[in-house]
Amino acid sequence: MGDRTRHEGAADPGSRAHRDRELFNRIAGSYARKDLHRAARIARRHRFRQTIGVVRLDGDVSMLEIGCGAGFSARYLRGLYARYTGLDYADALIEYARGNHADANTTFVAADVRDYEPAQQVDVALMLGVLHHFEEVEATLVRIREMVRPGGWVIANEPQSSNALIQLMRRVRMRVDTSYSAEQTQFDPTSIRALFEHVGLQDVVVRPQGMLSTPFAEVPLQPTALFAPLTRASVLADTAAEATLGRWLLPVSWNVIAAGRVPPHDGRDR
Repeated sequence: MGDRTRHEGAADPGSRAHRDRELFNRIAGSYARKDLHRAARIARRHRFRQTIGVVRLDGDVSMLEIGCGAGFSARYLRGLYARYTGLDYADALIEYARGNHADANTTFVAADVRDYEPAQQVDVALMLGVLHHFEEVEATLVRIREMVRPGGWVIANEPQSSNALIQLMRRVRMRVDTSYSAEQTQFDPTSIRALFEHVGLQDVVVRPQGMLSTPFAEVPLQPTALFAPLTRASVLADTAAEATLGRWLLPVSWNVIAAGRVPPHDGRDR
């Protein structure tokens, strides 16, 4: 039996989910352009692969990405999964993803995660920049945990609030960029660890991600001939800094990666 979706959760026109869905349907074309820009694509691919790299995967895994957007991550992560399902509540983004990235092992579903019922549990649930959009973060994370088999992983990459200067820049962007949602839940390394542990995830790992490369991932800059080499240099610098300084960068990094394992004897396998 295939995956099933219900549609109660996203239907409320007063909900944040409804407003975000309308926003991302409206900006689908411009949202996809980030990944079509060669320089931005370098930083975006790095973010995805660095995020998934906090846990050991053998490549023969089933992966569910919540908030997959236009689906470019299926390409960025190729070789790290056997089966990939991308889930997003913006129909326009899923339409683009299906038209450009779907294949025999890669599928895309338009649904709100609260209403989604996978045919079977997955090995990894992945979210990049998604948790902060949820109104009921804890309840939604519990729902996501139920989609992961015992022993599998829930992995998230989130903007983090410890760096005051970065938070100021984000507030400015909320005011001037109409494509940037102003309704966001804030996380810092301590709170996201506590959230993962509170919903029953084990072996929780929290890592910094992005010092110099993050702005290049978010804003396509011209000319590409100049900014592509600069983006590569920023990725190399971030990789070296994070390998050397590790958790010391948590208070100042743009993003934080959190990964937690569903208990091996969770009793939820189905």
